[in-house]
Amino acid sequence: MKNYSSSLLVLFISLSTSMFAQTFSFDPGGTYITENDTTEYGQVTSGFGIITNLTESSITVQLDGINNFPDDWFTQTCFDFDGDGILELCYPPDGPGGWQFSAEITGGGSIGFAIHFLPFDLSQGVGTVTLTVFDVDNPDYTVIVDYNLSIGMEPTTFSFDYGETSAEVELNTYTRFEGVITNITNSPITIAAVRNTNEIPGDWASMLCFGNLCYPPYVDSVTTDIVGIDYSLSIQPIFNQSCTGCHGSAGGLSLTSYNNVMNGGNSGPVVIPGNHLSSLLWQKINSGAMPPGNNPDLTESQISLIADWIDEGALNEEKTADFSLDVLVQDMEGIGNIQIALFDVEYPNEAVVVDYTVATISSEITLIIPYMSDWNMVGLPLSIEDGNVSTIFPDAIDGTLYSFGVSYILEDNLENGKGYWLRFDDSGSSDITGGEITSLTMDLNEGWNLISGISSTIELENILDPWEIIIDGTLFGYNGSYLYSENLVPGEGYWLRTNDEGDITLSSSQQSARAVSSVDRLDRSNRLEFANGTHTNTLYFGENIPDETRLSYSLPPVFPYMAFDARFTDNMRNTEDGGKIQVINTNSSLNIHYNIMINAGEQKEWILATGVGEEYVLTGAGEITLPGGSQEMTLGKRTILPDNYTLHQNYPNPFNPVTTLRYSLPFYDHVTLTIYDLNGREINQIVNTNQPAGFQSVVWNATDYFGRSVGAGVYLYQIQAGNFKDTRKMVLLK
Repeated sequence: MKNYSSSLLVLFISLSTSMFAQTFSFDPGGTYITENDTTEYGQVTSGFGIITNLTESSITVQLDGINNFPDDWFTQTCFDFDGDGILELCYPPDGPGGWQFSAEITGGGSIGFAIHFLPFDLSQGVGTVTLTVFDVDNPDYTVIVDYNLSIGMEPTTFSFDYGETSAEVELNTYTRFEGVITNITNSPITIAAVRNTNEIPGDWASMLCFGNLCYPPYVDSVTTDIVGIDYSLSIQPIFNQSCTGCHGSAGGLSLTSYNNVMNGGNSGPVVIPGNHLSSLLWQKINSGAMPPGNNPDLTESQISLIADWIDEGALNEEKTADFSLDVLVQDMEGIGNIQIALFDVEYPNEAVVVDYTVATISSEITLIIPYMSDWNMVGLPLSIEDGNVSTIFPDAIDGTLYSFGVSYILEDNLENGKGYWLRFDDSGSSDITGGEITSLTMDLNEGWNLISGISSTIELENILDPWEIIIDGTLFGYNGSYLYSENLVPGEGYWLRTNDEGDITLSSSQQSARAVSSVDRLDRSNRLEFANGTHTNTLYFGENIPDETRLSYSLPPVFPYMAFDARFTDNMRNTEDGGKIQVINTNSSLNIHYNIMINAGEQKEWILATGVGEEYVLTGAGEITLPGGSQEMTLGKRTILPDNYTLHQNYPNPFNPVTTLRYSLPFYDHVTLTIYDLNGREINQIVNTNQPAGFQSVVWNATDYFGRSVGAGVYLYQIQAGNFKDTRKMVLLK
């Protein structure tokens, strides 16, 4: 075999052809090979193939490629025109996207080509190149090959077409979910099906099945083997291209079908399942004795594929297995959620996980959903056929239904589990009739999600959160402003924040599914309560919040048409030291009630400054009244300035060997602080500089100008600041 690559990483090659006149054959090369080591910068790996002209005239073949892999990967296509194994021409590299090259092949000749993978700067990843090959003068016949490169990751060895995943059934019946598993390699694999979860009503049962074999309900894990080589798809086409009927010589046999091959020829059986070396068929094709005459020899990859097929057992089986999940519904109404994981036992980390849901068909109920005038957060709490907003909320204002993803999205229809903004001219209610929803699983994104509940009120602590993605303290409803909630009421929308993507389940039968930690630090914090006569929002400050719980104090995204909202501009409702505050207010006045339990710090005070320059000192409890309208404020700390010049008594006194001298400056001034003995001799001057207004202090260590310790006794210290002068005594003990 000619070598077109130094390191082959061609994985899971799937080949499909269209059924038209064939002017060329295509050997895609490669088998089931993977690369587990990290690829270094610039390492080149390759996939290769051979294209053979089956006619006596020259043809031009075209290669159309589509690269689907990471942005820093590239491919480079090269050709060997004379079949000597040397690549004479390499085109410039191509990144993700499409590319196209063509080459001429003389009558009966062959060319080789190589697709070099260049996975720059990536320690692991998966990439696919889909290659389409066709004769430009006969484009109806095409060959399509997928080259898949896996680096540092477990390979994907199978696909699973799982079909429908949800069903509604009547009581005392059963439903079957069916799927097909396909081996996408050329090697046999063993697939395991594991029931991860089986959340079904108490008298229901579920069973795992492969083909016609179903296991008892208590069996949670089953396996099945799938062949790697499908005779009809992989082996018979090789014989069809080479020699379909070779008779009349010793060992001659018909290669027209699986049965003919297995029946043998003039010399008896030619295939010994499990042993290709002893099989006459392989010996003949390997030596070139077959096909006889002018029929073209098989390529090395074709010979190797036949050997693998014989060693696998020379089976005439498809590379698929039928999987099914049977769910028996008995007397109890409800919803069942069953999660199945399928994986190759050799690569258990590469699993396909499917969630199946079965719900009983229940009688319809009617819910009355109230709403207020202007904007509301709403949801759909029943199962109905027509989810159009005009059907569910006929009095809503047209064109005002918004869901939330990365941003707000205008919608026409409501879906179960999603929350929406919707506007009404007047307050009222809507009667909704539909099937009762007793359980609902919803997929959530990381961050804020706009959700709604089921047909009954669900407490936050009863939400099933298997991945623990819910951030405590972040369930918010809306009544003109956001308000913290501990339950989901049917027909209302809610904001909920998560620390990761994942799913949660609401179920009317679920009790105490999760522990909800109390967000009680706010009880000890200072408070700013913003009120406009209709709505109230409270912000908290002064208390340190650990980083691991900080998101529990975050607020949902601002809706552009909110009537009232107050938050710190980092979208939090708590701060330790202060920050900017954004207030949305459509009323004509704003009252701010404050309650200070945590001081700003030594010689400091809390200050609330409005956008027009007004400042309010916050001490104790009180109220501030401001004009209405939206505005920005600033909460912060300010140093308290003394009213007079003061020289305070030193501390400690008496002292040994150091003491602190304190003084107060109401203004910026030049300050000297001098030490004298009782005879009036100057011992040391420990301050002689300009200082700002405030409460100042300095330490004296009982030394003179030269750093020598002074003796025990009484000393005087005198301050001079502007026109202010004062003197005090202190006692040094030894």
